Amino acid sequence: MEFEGRIDYVGEVQQISEKFAKREIWTTTSGDYPQSINFQLVNDKCDLIDAFNLGDQVRIFFNLRGRKWTNPTTNEEKCFNTLDAWKIELIESAIVGNNAAGAESIPPSLQLDEEENDDLPF
Repeated sequence: MEFEGRIDYVGEVQQISEKFAKREIWTTTSGDYPQSINFQLVNDKCDLIDAFNLGDQVRIFFNLRGRKWTNPTTNEEKCFNTLDAWKIELIESAIVGNNAAGAESIPPSLQLDEEENDDLPF
């Protein structure tokens, strides 16, 4: 599955056990009714988010996972879902001067024509 949204929060890596670590990222959808969506990165995927900044528009590839849990005291059953991200791609950078390809993006009105005389008036 895939999702597109803006990165709003990146949590610290949480070492749950010797063999399991997780990290949360919160994102927001665009449109008339924005939604906040929580993804988790696990184990060797925890550092995937390090290449991105808050505010970046990204495409996240993920697996939907679910599990049942029974409260040992009351025998009440609950079902929990997680969105496990396994790949992240940049759509648009929040950093001024960068685009999705990482190349500098200068508005045409500010670009210099190489043939113009670049003598400064001072």
